Formats: sequence, C-alpha cells, structure tokens
Amino acid sequence: MLIIAFITVILVFAGVGVHGYLQGILAPPYDPDKMLLNYERIGEGTKKIILLHGLTGSLNYWKSGLDDISDSYSLLLIDLLGFGESPKPNSKYDLEEHLGAIEKVIRKEEFDDGNA
Repeated sequence: MLIIAFITVILVFAGVGVHGYLQGILAPPYDPDKMLLNYERIGEGTKKIILLHGLTGSLNYWKSGLDDISDSYSLLLIDLLGFGESPKPNSKYDLEEHLGAIEKVIRKEEFDDGNA
C-alpha cells in the first residue's frame, strides 16, 4: 500500500513538472512590440526612481513602505520578463532581451529624461 502511494505521488509530481515544461515550450516567442512588461508607477514627484526586484521576486516586493516617499518621488516598479505579471514567453531570457524590455517601459513612462 505504501509503495502504491509513493508511486502515485511521484507520478503526480512528474505530471505537474511536464505541464510546466510544456507551458514554457508552447508559449509564444517574445515579441517586444506586443509584450510590454508589467509595471506600476507610484507617486507624482519630480525625482524619479526605478525599482527592479531580484531573483524570484516581483514588483510587489517593493510596495510596503512606499507611502512615505511617494509624495516627493515618482517610482517605477517593474516586473522583469518571466516574473510576476510580466509575460512569460518562450525566450532566451538573456541580458540583452531583459534590458530591451526594461528600456521600453522606461521610455513609455518618460523616465529617460536624465532625472531617474
């Protein structure tokens, strides 16, 4: 009985792993013109700060405690490609791709004026 339960658990985990793998393979290729990163802009101040999360994070990592500085700063919180609510395309996920995706958000929100 214990062996059957063990085999069942292994098969379930294998199925979940295959499902995740197939989602990655079947995802559309990355198209920077159609797949904008998820981001939030907080505050209306003249000083601008861009916040990027670390590995396995999301823009939600930064949200606690921002009320104190959002009066004097404009904050741009960005989910990196493949993280949080940003697109998870079938992609290389290399540095050039990440930087290009971040640049699109920065330009769209006009954080490229030298004040960020």
